[in-house]
Amino acid sequence: MPLGSYSYSRSYFGQVSRIGRYCSIGANVTVMGESHPTDWISTSPIFYRPRRASTWQSKRQDFPHFQATGAKVEIGNDVWIGRNVIIKEGVTVGHGSVIGMGSIVTKDVLPYSIVGGNPAIEIKKRFSDEIIVIFFSWFSFGN
Repeated sequence: MPLGSYSYSRSYFGQVSRIGRYCSIGANVTVMGESHPTDWISTSPIFYRPRRASTWQSKRQDFPHFQATGAKVEIGNDVWIGRNVIIKEGVTVGHGSVIGMGSIVTKDVLPYSIVGGNPAIEIKKRFSDEIIVIFFSWFSFGN
């Protein structure tokens, strides 16, 4: 898990490409990174994962390609993620944002916004737009 300087996490998740500096990540945060085919006859991985099929003693040799693993999540600098948050694969969590506990994040979180709920929506901005521009340029320097 690529954890930036001065960050800590009480959770582990592998579907993350980057966690910035100064982040605080609570317990039981989950990144949902697997999908299933919804236009096939079945959504079961037995039809596209050879190891899963062999577990069930399937004799099948030919498996169609299905990309089950989605895009990784990217978490900016100075982000606070509360306990029991679920983040959908491919989401970008902007610098300085806050995600309230128990939220389900299904789309990108704007920098310096506070989001919460199911699905998570913006509750408010942490600072004025003028201050956000200053912070964003400062925190973006050098990643």
